[in-house]
Amino acid sequence: MVACGFDMRFTFVWPGWEEKYYLVDAGYPNMKGFLAPYKGERYHLPHFRRGSQPRGTREIFNQAHSSLRSVIERTFGTEDILDMEFQRFDTNDDYSLDEMNIGDLDNHTGMDDSEMGDIRDRIATELASR
Repeated sequence: MVACGFDMRFTFVWPGWEEKYYLVDAGYPNMKGFLAPYKGERYHLPHFRRGSQPRGTREIFNQAHSSLRSVIERTFGTEDILDMEFQRFDTNDDYSLDEMNIGDLDNHTGMDDSEMGDIRDRIATELASR
């Protein structure tokens, strides 16, 4: 697990930490292990800079999600650093996501996983109440 501040400095590193979920973009389903933004709502930071402030809990969540993703991407850079699990999956046709205990993307219906949807809703409500 790695935590970084908005100044792009690592504030905490713990190798071997079991992550709760990956912060992912809208191209991924919001399923166990993946926390995606709300679809159909403004997301990218320039949309908020050019327009009005976020309206409602979903846009507030999406703005925070986009902000955090941006900091993480800048902190790690764009050097094609590979996650070993993703690399094993990409290079081995027999490797199954079930081995990673995160479900089966091929059988995912595109609907949000209720557990991750609940987590996302709780975070959105918390952010909106600040």
